[in-house]
Amino acid sequence: MNMFQTRIRISPLASAALAMVFYGATAMAQPVVTSVLHAASYGKAIPQGSIFAIFGTNIGPPTLISAPALPLGTALGGTSIKFTPVSGGAAVDAFMVYTSAVQVSGILPSSAAPGNYNVTVSYNGQTSAGVAVTVVARAFGMFTLSSSGSGPAVLQNAVSSTELVVNQFTAPARPGQVMILYGTGLGAITVPDNNAPGAQDLLAAAGVKVIVGGRELTPLYAGRSPGLPGVDQINFTLPPDIATGCTVPLQVRAGGVTTVNPVSMSVAAEGAGICRHPLIPEESLRKLAAGQALTVGSFTLQAVQIFATVPILGELSLRSESFSGAVEKLTLANAAALDFDALGLTLTAGSCIVQKLRTNGFSLDSLDAPAVMSLDAGTPLTVNGPNVANRAVARGADGQYDTDFIELGLPTPGAPAAQPVIARGEYTVSGPGGADVAGFTARAQVPERPVWSNRADIASIRRTQPLTLNWTGGGADDVALVVGGGGARTGGTQEDPVYDATFFVCAQRASAGTFTVQPETLAQLPAVQADVITGTSIGLLGVLVQPGPDSGRFTLNLTGGGTADFAAFRYGFGTLKLLNIQ
Repeated sequence: MNMFQTRIRISPLASAALAMVFYGATAMAQPVVTSVLHAASYGKAIPQGSIFAIFGTNIGPPTLISAPALPLGTALGGTSIKFTPVSGGAAVDAFMVYTSAVQVSGILPSSAAPGNYNVTVSYNGQTSAGVAVTVVARAFGMFTLSSSGSGPAVLQNAVSSTELVVNQFTAPARPGQVMILYGTGLGAITVPDNNAPGAQDLLAAAGVKVIVGGRELTPLYAGRSPGLPGVDQINFTLPPDIATGCTVPLQVRAGGVTTVNPVSMSVAAEGAGICRHPLIPEESLRKLAAGQALTVGSFTLQAVQIFATVPILGELSLRSESFSGAVEKLTLANAAALDFDALGLTLTAGSCIVQKLRTNGFSLDSLDAPAVMSLDAGTPLTVNGPNVANRAVARGADGQYDTDFIELGLPTPGAPAAQPVIARGEYTVSGPGGADVAGFTARAQVPERPVWSNRADIASIRRTQPLTLNWTGGGADDVALVVGGGGARTGGTQEDPVYDATFFVCAQRASAGTFTVQPETLAQLPAVQADVITGTSIGLLGVLVQPGPDSGRFTLNLTGGGTADFAAFRYGFGTLKLLNIQ
């Protein structure tokens, strides 16, 4: 559970105001289109009436040209875009938003029927080869401040009827405040798509809901932004008891589909001038909000035990224990990487959130998380502590440090079960220093291993009944996360599956030793028959324990001068059980 480990996903994005700063290469003769994507989510489906982005080479002029005024035309700077139905019929001309040598953007008319199309770009009389795309009725995506499809959303705090402030770490929303969210893809409208559309309400037609910190809200309005072609806005009111934090998860459900990109918003209590993050100091948040990068060092000892009941074999126990870590650069685009480790520290003890995400099933990390730049802290690192002596951990090609003490896998019949390695006591990790990070030594005080004491008594998750989990152990300042959920496999392989899943996460002080998940939380989970043999579906429940916010912090010096904004050597314990959700 490396705090900031994410998967690679890098894309530029047009802003909600349809403006973009871009420095293109000189255009050559033949246009070449490499991809046609949703302009907010960067998904491959293009909704009717939405803004899309096309990437390629020689598809427009060397210098960016934006549409000078409304109404938008079907040609701009010598560039035009056609969507030609694969099944035959007249091509649809897109309305041009901007054009440049390697990226152009347009609005697909609402009249384009859902189906399969070939998209071509013509520039100065020459036309590219077609690229296959699918047009859908709706697929909403949120614009983000980083223009990356992830991180803080393009969102306004309605301070008054005449004052709108862009939501940021340094300008957080307040509980009870009206918010205005911007994106594209809510669906077709009946007025022209190339001019200011006026208010075109799609709230009922698209069945729009906003999900903030796991709380489902019905918007006040969801439809076209009155003065911006192709742009949708969703107005909603935050509940007075909404969760606060710098990266409160933000999702939208439209047409029965919930967004999965890691998008967030900032919420703070009345009177606070900046949001509160339990790990990142205020001055670092101000840097991030100003467009600067943060340097974060995170090293973790992790012990996870998974129980699964297999036909004929009965209950099996799988154990995984490891050390992992990295020193990384974070920007607004990957601010969502701060989320999970801080989640138990951000949530009020006794509260829960529900999240939808793509995951590998045993992790609550989103597979849609953006790239993080890794820094060189030297190699190898050396880990010492109870049952671990001078363990060398090399730096991988991805910049991560990772080693298994016990590798997760099915037990060998007749062989003794793997015994725990990580034990109570002090562990150290030392680094020799590298190109970016000076030599360091960090310490972690690991407490007694927690035990989920009523695990054997819980056979399934019943969504209509309260669910109580009990545990013992953990440090005095530790936080327990009660987690559960599941979903169906939608990609990957049996060995490396990808699931579309819904999970709840509830926070409690570890010293409390118990937590009851209420039916209103459980009711948001899908019904799942967990298939532990083929892995076509997964359901799980468990207790994770992590340290409090001050545990394991140390000063990490950088070779270029200064120190990391945050550095810690921490631990995490987890016990999970695979089961059905009924």
